[in-house]
Amino acid sequence: MNNIIIRSAKENDLPYCVELLHTPEFRFADGDFPDLNYLKIYLDDHFFLVAEDQGKIIGCIFGEPLKGGLATIWYFVVNESYRSQGVGKQLYQEYEKRVKVQGVEWIVVYANHNEKALNFYIKQGYNVGHDFFEINKQI
Repeated sequence: MNNIIIRSAKENDLPYCVELLHTPEFRFADGDFPDLNYLKIYLDDHFFLVAEDQGKIIGCIFGEPLKGGLATIWYFVVNESYRSQGVGKQLYQEYEKRVKVQGVEWIVVYANHNEKALNFYIKQGYNVGHDFFEINKQI
């Protein structure tokens, strides 16, 4: 665990991120999962980071800047075998540090209905909003 590296994602990391994101909670409303082309859109030195252990991608976090000093986190995942070991915290803290340098003052996260995930965000200082439904339409 001491060799965890948090760094900007590179294009050759994306297939591993796609694999990590292929879980039910990250399914789009239309049933699909984020794919390689989708992730390429978000590739950015500040807003797309990976956690690496001995050359293996074990987690990723990415979002994008929004207007008004806001940013969002669209996806944040750590390999199951590395959860509850501080990897997510390291990954999140580096994301926060990097986006703050970009002028971000607020981060907005939409998390699934998962008590553990919710508690993680609360520990990071987030305020919990009200329930909502994801409603979308492909045009």
